[in-house]
Amino acid sequence: MRSSPVSEVLKSDALLRANRAETLLALFILTVEQPAYVKAGREKRPLDFVEEDRSGILRRFAKTIEEGETKDTKADDVMVGR
Repeated sequence: MRSSPVSEVLKSDALLRANRAETLLALFILTVEQPAYVKAGREKRPLDFVEEDRSGILRRFAKTIEEGETKDTKADDVMVGR
């Protein structure tokens, strides 16, 4: 099985791997954990491990997921900050 270009870059770039893992964890917290906490009447966990500018982008992206607007154009607009 052939590796994708992304896989090859991730293998060789530790900083990119760490950044990707941090971003995926933040998206998990925003889209899975926080809604479950709110539903259970508990306080949301802060995203204190993510920089403020990236946190805002991730929050907007998570909101599009919650609203069911995950078509490529909407998600792409959020990810580039439009």
